[in-house]
Amino acid sequence: MQVENNGSGGNDAIACPRCNHAMIEIQACHLLCGNCGSHLDCSDKGSYW
Repeated sequence: MQVENNGSGGNDAIACPRCNHAMIEIQACHLLCGNCGSHLDCSDKGSYW
C-alpha cells in the first residue's frame, strides 16, 4: 500500500488497494476510488490508512 503526496503541502492521498489510484474522501471514514469504484470505510481503517 503506497501513500501518494498530492502536492498540496499537507494531506496525503490514500492509494486504492485494488488499482493504486488516489482515493477520494466522500465523508469521514469513507473513501472511494474514482478509477475502479473500490471503497474503504471505518472497518478498513488501520489496515490501509
